[in-house]
Amino acid sequence: MSGGRSLGQKLSAGRRLLQRMFEDGRIPSQSKALVIDSFRMSLRDALAPTVANFLPPRGGPTSRNVKTSRSGWRRWVTAEVDELSTHELQHQMATSVVGILNESDIDTFVIASDGFHLEFGIPADSRGVAYSALQKLDELETWYIRWKRGSRTGVKRLTTRRRRVLRRAETWIVFRQFQDRQGEVIGEKHGPLFSFWASSAHDRLEKVGVRGLHRIPIGEARTEESIDGHPYRGTSSFSVGKALLRFESPIDVVYTWVDGADPQWRAKKAQWSSSASDVIIDSADDSRFRSHNELKYSLRSLHRYAGWVNRIFIVTDGQKPDWLIEDDRLQIVSHSEIFPKDWLPTFNSHSIESRLHHIDGLSEHFLYFNDDMFLGCPVIPETFFTANGIPYFFEGDARVSPVSTAATLGVDAAALNGRHLLTEKFGGVVDRKLLHSPYALTRSMLMEIEKEFSAQFTLTGSSRFRSPSDLSIPSAFAHHYAFCVGRALPGFISTKYVNLENQILRQYLRQIRFNQYQTFCINETEVSANLLRADQDLIFFLNGYFPQQSPWEKRTNV
Repeated sequence: MSGGRSLGQKLSAGRRLLQRMFEDGRIPSQSKALVIDSFRMSLRDALAPTVANFLPPRGGPTSRNVKTSRSGWRRWVTAEVDELSTHELQHQMATSVVGILNESDIDTFVIASDGFHLEFGIPADSRGVAYSALQKLDELETWYIRWKRGSRTGVKRLTTRRRRVLRRAETWIVFRQFQDRQGEVIGEKHGPLFSFWASSAHDRLEKVGVRGLHRIPIGEARTEESIDGHPYRGTSSFSVGKALLRFESPIDVVYTWVDGADPQWRAKKAQWSSSASDVIIDSADDSRFRSHNELKYSLRSLHRYAGWVNRIFIVTDGQKPDWLIEDDRLQIVSHSEIFPKDWLPTFNSHSIESRLHHIDGLSEHFLYFNDDMFLGCPVIPETFFTANGIPYFFEGDARVSPVSTAATLGVDAAALNGRHLLTEKFGGVVDRKLLHSPYALTRSMLMEIEKEFSAQFTLTGSSRFRSPSDLSIPSAFAHHYAFCVGRALPGFISTKYVNLENQILRQYLRQIRFNQYQTFCINETEVSANLLRADQDLIFFLNGYFPQQSPWEKRTNV
């Protein structure tokens, strides 16, 4: 777990930690979180398998030839799922369950969609018939039902004979459990939820459990609601497909990527760097351009946890990963397609970022990913945009340095330049950097900023290497500018940032897997002293977290 550190290095790190504890009067928050998570992970790993093997699988005993998988402290009967995204999984289960009910002439109508699962209404006096109909699902496949009544809840197999509690429940969630190739059990969070509606005074139906809060007219005309392209029977009281607070516009994703090991690219970089002047100290560091195939795994995370994404653009210097397949949804964009010819070649990420909004066919709303950013669990469009299309930005605790020196890194110089420009125009001061999470952007805002600050855009775009005059436009400046003009909002996202050269990298990677943050970033800012071990640890982790190949990979046995 130590990443190969010597005894002296360990003792030195321990002394520094004790010194910080003495000065601060407490354990540093990051260290405290890691210690607590390590304890919880160790406890779970030691006890959960034993407890799960001791207790019967959820839903009762099973035959020996049935596959069971552990999730937390219990086992479930599971099926296998391979390349299906969680976004499509919710519709797959909803279509199966609602289809069975409709075949039995049970009046179902879709009520809501939160991006993770769908909610449907059923007449309360149809609960018994509905449950009998649903048992047909369990004839060939194992299905579960989670019931809730007041503060009580429980899970049963659909074949259970104890029906009384189900007929008196306020809600059901009907679902299957699946095990993916990484061993994770998924299903319940994406299964359709059913609420029950009973007749009341004034020819109304009221939702059982919250009477007086949810009412609709009896006999209201039925509609057909289209949700993510899937048709469901609805009612005019619940316009789910066109709900005002649901974001419906297409969202594209843009990546920037470089193969720093390409001999031709390296020769070109060496040629231009020898004559470059007025560049940032870290502008040509090899660590900035090394690839660990992060892009492959980031695409896997995108497909798995954000199946709603429209199109994907990968911006490169005429390069293409040898494992990548382009299709109608994914396209390689060369620098030559978005840059003036005399600005190329460029080896400056700030320069490349300044031209992303010139991608032909890019949607108005898009997410910008570095190739070392990943999704760690299901996310929805509203994670990044308000329902009316305003982007969220996510600030961290890192401060923008107020001064620039010869030793200032490129990211800090660009942040300081943006701070000066915004203070001059609006008076406010940007004091925090953004988190290393996907950046939500609008194309029109970037076009507006380019027109407003054309000189700064030209300086940044034409700088072949990181320069003291750069702006970090789509990863910082654009968000704060948009906030100042009322077209961006601060938001929250659960995320984790880890340096690849961290001496306890394995522990931080384990913490990411345990907590399943919405996003995480594994960044390399300098060449690790134990490069081989760090590379091995990273690839082992990414293969374990994202074993399912995406549709954009050449098929392998991995």
